[in-house]
Amino acid sequence: MSPTANQIFQRVEKKYLMSREQWKLFKQHSSPYIEMDYFMKFYRPKPKVWLAYDREAYVGKADEELRLTVDRNIRTRTRGLKLELGEVGERLMDEDMYLMEIKAPAAYPLWLARLLGELLIYPVSFSKYGSYYMAAEQKRKAAALKENSGQSQIKAEEEIV
Repeated sequence: MSPTANQIFQRVEKKYLMSREQWKLFKQHSSPYIEMDYFMKFYRPKPKVWLAYDREAYVGKADEELRLTVDRNIRTRTRGLKLELGEVGERLMDEDMYLMEIKAPAAYPLWLARLLGELLIYPVSFSKYGSYYMAAEQKRKAAALKENSGQSQIKAEEEIV
């Protein structure tokens, strides 16, 4: 008898307790960990962006495999990246905007699909870091454009004189 989707999902979501020695052995034989370790040693990346958000997390009463998170007050900063410097950062979205993520093992329950439809809530592609990057790029381009237009104005004035 083949496992159901629910059984497969439950297997993936299990958590494991292990000793420090077991963790060391796991890391030695874990391909993603080995690749990340190589990346860190070879490229020596440095922190560039701090991202934070306020999250509410929910789990279904009737179906614990249904999970929903709501993020708000998504903020970022590029200076003072140490965590001990607090929660201050520039907002990525308007104050009244929320990001909701729904995880379900298969299809959404009918009641949830109906509710999302009634409230005109539709799926979107959204990345917190990607949104930060796009906003930073727009600011950089606007500053460059302003700088270029200022230099053009100076050249025009020099030509008149």
